[in-house]
Amino acid sequence: MVTFERVATLLLALGLAGCATSPVTSDKARPVPADRMLAFGNGEPATTGVLSVTRDSGFLGGGCYLGFYIDGQLAAKFDTAEKGIFYVKPGEHVIGIGNPGGSGLCNIEKGYRRETSTVISQGEIKKFRLTTRQGDGAAVEPSTL
Repeated sequence: MVTFERVATLLLALGLAGCATSPVTSDKARPVPADRMLAFGNGEPATTGVLSVTRDSGFLGGGCYLGFYIDGQLAAKFDTAEKGIFYVKPGEHVIGIGNPGGSGLCNIEKGYRRETSTVISQGEIKKFRLTTRQGDGAAVEPSTL
């Protein structure tokens, strides 16, 4: 027998599952359009390090761009399931994710930034993903995808 409690539990479970983002492999992601690639988009892989960044797909945070920052500079604005390639000098860099601004709900967490550091060598390629988790917010994490 189907009860109200069972239906409510099922709907809640489906709703929470819809709020999670899912990793996207770089070969399946769309490139960030040129008008949202703002810095570090040009370089020579032989003389720089390469950061390959992919944003997860999914509903949570999906209505707003996520800003990807390199050394405090906004490098790109990512939509869901997009990827960007960034060329940086060898050495240590601070990379981060945050709200690049916008209107309406996209401006609620203005000033939000979550950062981490990475060290990259000349000719090295490092992969990262931009993810959003319920209750934890957005983050930039190393990836093998």
